[in-house]
Amino acid sequence: MATNKYYAEALSEIKAARKAALALYEQKKNEVYDKEPLLRELDLRLNSIGANLAITALSGNTIKLEQLKAQSLEISEKKQALIKKAGLSEPEFNCPVCEDTGFIKGKFCDCVKQRATAIIARELSSELPLENSTFGDFDL
Repeated sequence: MATNKYYAEALSEIKAARKAALALYEQKKNEVYDKEPLLRELDLRLNSIGANLAITALSGNTIKLEQLKAQSLEISEKKQALIKKAGLSEPEFNCPVCEDTGFIKGKFCDCVKQRATAIIARELSSELPLENSTFGDFDL
């Protein structure tokens, strides 16, 4: 069906936009991490705590588990403060609703429908030279 073609093309464009937004975010994030080496250290500590959390949860030691959770929260807050201070924000997506995934709860987001409509209009415009047709040119 022709409609599927337009939805597929729209979804492809939206996914490409998401990929570009995430790449830009990663680039900015790496720049911030290069300027603030403490961020990498905090990430390593969070990873270590995460592994310990899993082991501790399995052991049943609830006191140590709560201590690890508190440490994790404290480090996460420090990390977020450094990131905020550096001016790094979340990725900027074209569609804040689906974050350029094209889907909401397993269904097409409205942005996909709008993009497909724009693709159809663009295709029709290329086939019909409407920009050259004006009422001034109209001849009965």
